[in-house]
This record gives sequence, structure tokens and C-alpha cells, in this order.
Amino acid sequence: NLYRFTLDIKDPAAPVGTFEDLSAVVDNPIRIGRGLHAMTAIGANQFMISGGINQLSQLASPDPLCDPAKKEIGCYLSDTMIIQATGGSASELTFSLVGPDDLRISSSRFGHSSAALANGTVLVTGGVLAIDKSLGDIEERAELFNPVRPAEADICAQ
Repeated sequence: NLYRFTLDIKDPAAPVGTFEDLSAVVDNPIRIGRGLHAMTAIGANQFMISGGINQLSQLASPDPLCDPAKKEIGCYLSDTMIIQATGGSASELTFSLVGPDDLRISSSRFGHSSAALANGTVLVTGGVLAIDKSLGDIEERAELFNPVRPAEADICAQ
């Protein structure tokens, strides 16, 4: 599901956070639920969502989007989506999945950061590769991801 988080700080001593389920306004559902992913504005009301984690622990029947090398410890994601937001006010917002459905960043990771650069690429940095240390720990590489031409993405060594 897609949620919007709102933090009301009118009273700094008692801030109130609320989640609003926006699933009803998504005309092409997000492929798989995720958390600890990166979301970056890439222009023209478009956003890139990459990576994240869907579930911890061994999966009985893992989703095809889960990293198969890590299926014994959870559903770690490397897929990338481009979504388009349309509508005037917050109550009129709708979201559509646009672009190819096979975009991937270089490694399944969560808790990473991403930032759109002036040349249209997205810098993806850091993140956790797996909670299990035998599969790695922290992603030490950065990636320049091109959401328009993903085959032109570059992996940058540490």
C-alpha cells in the first residue's frame, strides 16, 4: 500500500503523526509493499522509488522481486519504480506507475539514500545489504542510476 505521513507540530510539546492510506488513489498498484526504501523526486511530478525490504525471516514462497540470494533471511529488494503524481490538491492526488517494470539498482539494499542530479541521473548511496553478516553488511559503493536509460548506470567503487 501507499501511505502519506503527516506530522502536525502546531503544539511542539505534543506533535501528532498520522498515516493516510492512499491505495484508493493509485491506479496501478505498487508492485510489492516495502519499507526503508528511497524515494526521490526526479522532476515533472515523477518520483523514483528504489530498493527496500519487504519482510524479515525465511520466506515460504518469496515474491519474484525478492533477491533470491537472500531469500533465507527475508525479502530484500533492488527493483526500482517510476511513479507519476497527478491532481491539484492533496485530496485529488492520484499516482500511476510509469516507465519500464524491470528497472533495478545494482544491489538489493535498504536504508539507503538517493538524490536526483542536474544531468537526470540519480545518485544512490549506502544502505544495508543484509541483516545477516555472512551476506554482507553495509553497501560501500555508490551508483549513478539513469532512470531513462538504466543500462547506462555506473557503479562507483568505494
